[in-house]
Amino acid sequence: MNARDDQLLEIFQRADMPSDAIAALSRSGRFDEKSFDDSYLGFLDKQIAAKARGPEWDDLYTARRRNLADFAGVSLIDVSATSGTIHYWVKIDPKTETVVHWERIAEDGFSYLGNW
Repeated sequence: MNARDDQLLEIFQRADMPSDAIAALSRSGRFDEKSFDDSYLGFLDKQIAAKARGPEWDDLYTARRRNLADFAGVSLIDVSATSGTIHYWVKIDPKTETVVHWERIAEDGFSYLGNW
């Protein structure tokens, strides 16, 4: 592991994320710093209102919307990984080095910050 990977591992562990998510994300090569604008929050609002993908997705989108609402226009660290059929995604506030949102999407269901 390099210094960045060590730092990410510490951040994930402090967030008390599930061990499978920590393991997959700690060895991820997909690491970006980026921001989103209010249009992304609007997209989430439309997805929630449409209820097109079912209650599990509605709950995930609601949690994502709630967790990211205060971060429009803020540069966040985005880390994602796929392990088999499971996809993991994390948003980290680089100023506080805290996880502001994480999710695990798998065939057997979803888990995310606020529901695990």
